[in-house]
Amino acid sequence: MLDLSQSEKQQAETLYLKVPAHMNREKTLRAIKGHLTVFPGFSPVLVYDDKKKQLYELSAEYATKIHPDLLLRLREVVGEENVVKK
Repeated sequence: MLDLSQSEKQQAETLYLKVPAHMNREKTLRAIKGHLTVFPGFSPVLVYDDKKKQLYELSAEYATKIHPDLLLRLREVVGEENVVKK
């Protein structure tokens, strides 16, 4: 159970993901969204599409709890350097 201070801290964090240009965008987004739904929370997720040079925010249904296991899974999908929390 999160106490209020943990919840507020988590809300202040945003997860940034980059889909590299060489990756299949649709397949990669499906994998990302699948992992995000396992860790529901309040942190927004922004995705940068390297091929289109466009940044967009995933819908609120994919807001997540930024957990070490989630970060590990996402790094396996898009690469270590393409997963950042701020």
